[in-house]
Amino acid sequence: MASLALAALVGLSLAGCIAGGDLAAVSGAQKKSDRLADADIERLNGTVDASSTRLQWKYEDYSVFVGYGTDGRNKYCMVLVRAGATTSCSPSLPLVATLKDGTEIALAMSAPSPDWTKVAENVWTRD
Repeated sequence: MASLALAALVGLSLAGCIAGGDLAAVSGAQKKSDRLADADIERLNGTVDASSTRLQWKYEDYSVFVGYGTDGRNKYCMVLVRAGATTSCSPSLPLVATLKDGTEIALAMSAPSPDWTKVAENVWTRD
């Protein structure tokens, strides 16, 4: 499990992004709802390919996007948006974010362990 912890702008810790082409969640055309706001794209400093993002899940006041990294080293990215965007990218899956309330969200090919629940394509959660 990737475990790059970041101090998040939105009060969460986020672990893990990898560079692109095999996530089912990112297949198909990008819809308007899949696009990050310009301010969020700017905040991410080019770490995520903006044309690859897909909105996968909304949890309370968080929007969970997945996409691909731009640096050639980090492939998969999870972007959490709540009054600003926070992302993390890593060369391995799963990527796990822990929200302030203790809820964990993972970007993964399959459930990281049996106690995870699938909420969207490639997105899992547990309390």
